[in-house]
Amino acid sequence: MMMKKLLFALVFMLGSIGITQGQNYEFDNVERSGTGGIRALKDGNQVLGYISVVKLDNVSRKEKLYGVTILDENLQKTHYQEMVVDKRAYLVNQAFNQNSFCFAFMNYKKKTIDYVIYDLKLNEIGRLVAEDIHPSDLQNGSGNSGDDKLTLSNLKPVANKGYVRTGYVKAKGYKASVQMFDNSGELLWSQGTNYKGKMYEGADIHHVGEKMVISSVISKKSAFSSETKCFIVAHDINSGDEIYRIETIDSKHQMFPYDVSYNEKTNEFIVCGEYYKTGENIYKVKSQGFFIQSYEGKEGKLIKSSLINWNKDVAKKMPSKKKAGYKEMDVTIHKMVITENGKIYAIGEQFKKSISALGVASTVLSRGSGGGASSVQIEIHDLMAFEIDSMMELTAVHVFDKNVSKVLLPQGYGMVRGYLLANLLKMQGNFDHCYTAVSPDRQNFNAVYIDYDRENLFKGKYNIGVVGLNENNEVSSDLYELTTKPYSFYVCEAKPGYVAIVEYFKEDKKLSVRLEKSNIE
Repeated sequence: MMMKKLLFALVFMLGSIGITQGQNYEFDNVERSGTGGIRALKDGNQVLGYISVVKLDNVSRKEKLYGVTILDENLQKTHYQEMVVDKRAYLVNQAFNQNSFCFAFMNYKKKTIDYVIYDLKLNEIGRLVAEDIHPSDLQNGSGNSGDDKLTLSNLKPVANKGYVRTGYVKAKGYKASVQMFDNSGELLWSQGTNYKGKMYEGADIHHVGEKMVISSVISKKSAFSSETKCFIVAHDINSGDEIYRIETIDSKHQMFPYDVSYNEKTNEFIVCGEYYKTGENIYKVKSQGFFIQSYEGKEGKLIKSSLINWNKDVAKKMPSKKKAGYKEMDVTIHKMVITENGKIYAIGEQFKKSISALGVASTVLSRGSGGGASSVQIEIHDLMAFEIDSMMELTAVHVFDKNVSKVLLPQGYGMVRGYLLANLLKMQGNFDHCYTAVSPDRQNFNAVYIDYDRENLFKGKYNIGVVGLNENNEVSSDLYELTTKPYSFYVCEAKPGYVAIVEYFKEDKKLSVRLEKSNIE
C-alpha cells in the first residue's frame, strides 16, 4: 500500500491543461466529454485518485488527440500524457490494476477493440487488438453519438498482473469466452463453453479475486428463443481452467444475476439478481422478484437461498405513500453491499415504459422505415434501498424521491422488459444511480445518484443524492444541490465522507471535478 500511495506523490508532467485550486480541478479546451471523462482509481474499496481521459482536438483527418491526467485523492495533478488514436475509435472502457492502466478503444469501422496499456508513468507498455466482439456491443456503443461513453462492461482488472475480458466467437451462434491478458497485452488464457451445438451466449464478469474469476453466462439455442438458461461460472485465475459451472435454477424458478460479492470472512459468494417462474419469457414479463443466494467459494455449493417477491414481500414493506403506482413499475438491482455485521443492503431503482409523443412523431415521419428510436420511452423513477438481515430475510424497504427521467428506446426494444431491458439501460447509462461504494472497514456504504429534469436542461434544480447509514446505523439520505448549470454531470467515488462531482460546460469547453463533503460518512 505504501508504494501505491507514493505513486501519487510523484510528479511526471509533460504538459498542462488544468488549474488546481484546493479540492477542485478544471480542464480547459475539452472538445467532448462523455461518461468516461473522469473516473476513480481504486485499490479494493479505497479511492487512490482519479484518471481523466478527454478528447482535446483532431490531429488530422484520420487521428484525434486525447489528454490523460492522473490526480491524487485530493485532486492534485501528478501525471499527464497525450495519446493519438484513430479518429474512428471511441473510449468504451478503462481499468486500473495498481500496476498499470488499460484503455479500451472500440473502432466501429474496423470492428475491433484496442486495449492500450500504460505503466504508472503513462508510458505505453502493451497493446491487445481484439476482433471477437459481440454484434450487440457494436450496436449499443458510442460510435453513433460521437461521444466517449463507458458502455462496455467486459473489462476488469487483475491486481498487478493484468486484465480479464469477455470475447465472442461466431460459430453455430455466438459462444462466449473469458480471457486474461497481462500488462504487456499478451493473451495468457481463453476459456469458453465446450458445447458443440448451436448456442447464443452472453457473458458478464462479476468478481476477480486472487484465485478465481466469477462470471455469469446466459445462453439460448436460437437468437429468437424465449427459452433462456443462466450459469455462474468460476475460472482459475492462473490457468483459466473452469472450476465449476452452476445453473441458477431451483425446482420452480430460474435466476438471472446482477451482482456477485465475495465475503472474505466466510469464504462465500453472495449472488443477487432477479428470478422468474420456470418457463416464463424473460423478454416480455416482469420478474417475480429478486433473489439472494450464498455459495461456498471453493466448490460452488449452494448454502442458502432467499426469494423476495415484488408483490408479496416488497409491497408490504413499502412506505404507505409510495405504494400507489408501484405495481406498474419494474425494479432493477444495481448493487449489493455486505457490511461487517453481515447485513445486506441492495440498491435498486424503479422504471417503467410509456408512450413517447416525440417517438410517435418520429416514427410517423420516418414512415415506419426502422432505425432510430421507437415510440416507446422508459421513465426512470425513484431509488430504493432494501435491508436484508444475516438470515437473508427482507426487513425494510426505503424509497427516495427523484424527478422522472425519460429516455427513448432504440427500435426493436419496445416489447422487451424486466431483466434484459434493465441491462440495456445500464449499458447505455440511462439510470440515475451513479455508484455504490463500501467504506474500507465495511461499516458503511454510499449509494449516490443524480436527480434533475433531463428534458429541460439548465432549468430547475440539479441535485445529487447520497444514501447510506447515519450515526444511529439507520438508512438515511443526504441531498446536495448544485449551484452551477452544466451541460452534463455525474458523480465519482471519493475518499470517505466525500463525493466527487464531475461537470462539463459545453460552451466553455471546460470539464471540472470537485470534492464535496457528504453528511453520511
